[in-house]
Amino acid sequence: MKKQRKLSKTTASERILESLREQIINGTLAPEEKLVETDIAQEFGTSRGPVRDALKQLAVEGVVDYQPNKGCSVALLSP
Repeated sequence: MKKQRKLSKTTASERILESLREQIINGTLAPEEKLVETDIAQEFGTSRGPVRDALKQLAVEGVVDYQPNKGCSVALLSP
């Protein structure tokens, strides 16, 4: 009988989302710091797609500012 491996239900996008959110909230990523998709993708060992999805969600949440043709940066948050 083969043992079944537990598959992680967390997607790459969700892992990136949670990590970036935590880094923004705890101040590791500074307000107005530019978030470069290629750098983040390399850090997480993934393609830019999951990074883009995570950044879009963070923009919806208001913790990331998105400007067309300029990219994303950490939003100015108030306590």
